[in-house]
Amino acid sequence: MTERIDEELAMLADVRRFLRSKEGADFTIPTTALDQVLDERGASASRQLDEQMLTLVEQPVR
Repeated sequence: MTERIDEELAMLADVRRFLRSKEGADFTIPTTALDQVLDERGASASRQLDEQMLTLVEQPVR
């Protein structure tokens, strides 16, 4: 189920990006809730990547 949600959110992010590329960066899309979900998803992915990088840095060298 999570994989499908990720696919759907990725598709919606692509649609948002496409619309903004055609209409301009200031183009507002009345999808505040969707924007918030996509922004939080992006922030979460960034935090996960940061945590993975930190884990790699903290591992002792053998």
